[in-house]
Amino acid sequence: MFDNSGHMASQGSREGGRSAMVVQLDERSQTAQEHALAVLHQDIMSGVLPPGAKLKIRELVENYKIGATPLREALSQLVARNLVVLENNRGFSVAPATMEKLIDITASRQLIEAEVLRLAMRHGDLRWEDEIVASYNLLDLELVRCDEHSKEWLDRYEEKHHRFHSALLAGCPYQSVRAFCDELYVQMTRYRRLLRSRSMYPISPRGDHRELMEHVLSRQESAIECLKLHIGRTAEYMQIHLNQQGMSSGRD
Repeated sequence: MFDNSGHMASQGSREGGRSAMVVQLDERSQTAQEHALAVLHQDIMSGVLPPGAKLKIRELVENYKIGATPLREALSQLVARNLVVLENNRGFSVAPATMEKLIDITASRQLIEAEVLRLAMRHGDLRWEDEIVASYNLLDLELVRCDEHSKEWLDRYEEKHHRFHSALLAGCPYQSVRAFCDELYVQMTRYRRLLRSRSMYPISPRGDHRELMEHVLSRQESAIECLKLHIGRTAEYMQIHLNQQGMSSGRD
């Protein structure tokens, strides 16, 4: 190997060049994987890829214009998040939306988030309180702008809603358990968005989240029951409409 002046390049410079090339390739691969994960996650959550839909790599490559390798890596991550299932000899498919699974997610959220919220109220500082108030105000403002027929508005609402519920638990010092709560929240959100895509699920009244916020900021035990009721009311309403939509067996 020679440099621009015609002299042989050093071993170190060749290795440095290879290292830089590997880093660039890794960055491009990571970017493609992140993009694949983002678009698949969005389409599963919104119902574009409905429950039970087969996720054939060849079709995904054609539809999303993404390589097979980053798509497989993204699908594997979605399997870990319980949004995609992988069956032997049958490949990937979107996780079914079943009544049994919704009941399981609901009970798990009520059980785990209750204890996480208790820890958050015990350990949360003033910044924790500030984020709860700030995230609530952003959510409430989005409700004032309500346009349930606009996908863009619904995306903004879901983002603010997620931020508010994450803020409630953020005072808990245990990051791993907060991450698990977030996974359960996302799984439940998929059911809610599936129903909203069919105009079967209304946006929560403005007072619901304010009541929850006030109980949490009081740091009283009443906040635990308020959170459980909030999660339970959401699930009960979804169960009614899941039955009406014939989704209890995982059908679209």
